[in-house]
Amino acid sequence: MKVWWLLVLAVAVSCTAWGAPTRVMAPAKARAELARTGKLVDVRVVGDLDLSALPVAPGVSEWRLDGIELQGRLHAKRDMPPVALRIRRSSMRELDLKGRVWLAPLTLVQVQVRESASLEGARFAAPVAWHRVDVMGPARFNEAVFESTVEIMRCNFEPTRDLGSPSFRGARFKAQSRFDHTRSSQGLAFDGARFEADASFLSLNVAGRATWLNVSFAGDTEFRLAAIGEAAFGDEGRMSVFQKLADFRQAKFGSLALDYVDGRGQLLMAGTHVSGLLSMSPSNWHGEGADLRGLRVDGPLRLDGAEFDRLRLHGAALIPAIERGRPTLDTWVQVEAALDAQGRHHEALAVSARRSRQALDAAQADAGVLERPWLAAEAVVWGLGTGFGTRLGRASLTLAGTLALLALPLLLPGALRFPADGPWVRLRVLLHGAFGRPSAGAEPLDEPRWLALWKPLARALGLGALALFTLTLARVSPALQGLLKAAAG
Repeated sequence: MKVWWLLVLAVAVSCTAWGAPTRVMAPAKARAELARTGKLVDVRVVGDLDLSALPVAPGVSEWRLDGIELQGRLHAKRDMPPVALRIRRSSMRELDLKGRVWLAPLTLVQVQVRESASLEGARFAAPVAWHRVDVMGPARFNEAVFESTVEIMRCNFEPTRDLGSPSFRGARFKAQSRFDHTRSSQGLAFDGARFEADASFLSLNVAGRATWLNVSFAGDTEFRLAAIGEAAFGDEGRMSVFQKLADFRQAKFGSLALDYVDGRGQLLMAGTHVSGLLSMSPSNWHGEGADLRGLRVDGPLRLDGAEFDRLRLHGAALIPAIERGRPTLDTWVQVEAALDAQGRHHEALAVSARRSRQALDAAQADAGVLERPWLAAEAVVWGLGTGFGTRLGRASLTLAGTLALLALPLLLPGALRFPADGPWVRLRVLLHGAFGRPSAGAEPLDEPRWLALWKPLARALGLGALALFTLTLARVSPALQGLLKAAAG
């Protein structure tokens, strides 16, 4: 029996500690007590509660609602008096504050709104803080003006359908705003919003589509560690602007659209993972440019029309994604230049080969009957033989293979006889035929007819293979490029 009594006592203490409502009040009585004492604690209010017309008692600077269960809605029929409102560990059916002016801080901590919340068109002259607020229906903040700091952190929006997703369309944030660790089970919309100071969306979690279309970010903007199904920051008719830092590091997206974005600060995407399409076409990234090093894209990466004052990326990680985005030749040129500027010459050469291959394919598609054989020869000789001037090993094999082919007639038994025969003599004949080297002491005793045909063929193939090797060497060797530039002036 003692054990059961202890359990009952523990439950009672627990309920008291969590502030479970112990009294039931009508709205008028609740308003009177709040006006007299400045607080309501552990009360169940049966009906709607209007706070806007309450008289302010002397010495009261804050109204505090703690452990309140409001069966109706909390609303304001007129603008609020300059008294701070703090609601903690409470629940209500609706929160309706639309169109009202708030001159004092509004704070909600561990609050559940069972049906809907509306702050549309409201103006807040003092800080607004929502911490661990759960809204189970539509949430509207459209056209609201926040003149001081805003914190909507660790909140949970659970609308029954996408139309009820939290919306901040046209909202204006004049001071720092934070939406860290907030979650929406459907979507999220900030279209047309204006952030006039730093904005943080650290670890924001949106299961559906989140949009920041036609948005201006005047300060540093942080999306680190966010997890969003679909994110869009611009389209043809709604361009967004990042005046300063845009930080997407370690974020995860199902798809990410940065089309028509004007980025005037730095874009950081180290550790960012996009499982679908990442589109930056077209967009402008000036100032410190875009740092895509460490970015991972499983789907297509579209950069066509994007302009970067400074682009940094790892080619090995992103070239396959860029190819999936069907890039133009201008895109390859920009990526190659960026890799060269970073000193990633190996990756730049790989991009150069892809660009040349794409240009050749386009030329073959538009070529006439007479042009096609020449383009096919270019694909074999320049493409296959040297990797479009990017594979020195392949160019070396092409040169060696050409010389070996030309040497075959010289090695046939009895084909040629020399006064002093030997392998070095035949090598000198080969080099003379292929490259025009001196042939003194390497003239055959009898010159067969085929040798007269072999010499011009050897000269053409040998010099051609040597030219391919030299051009490839000049392309792949930064040291030789430096020497050639210095010699040129």
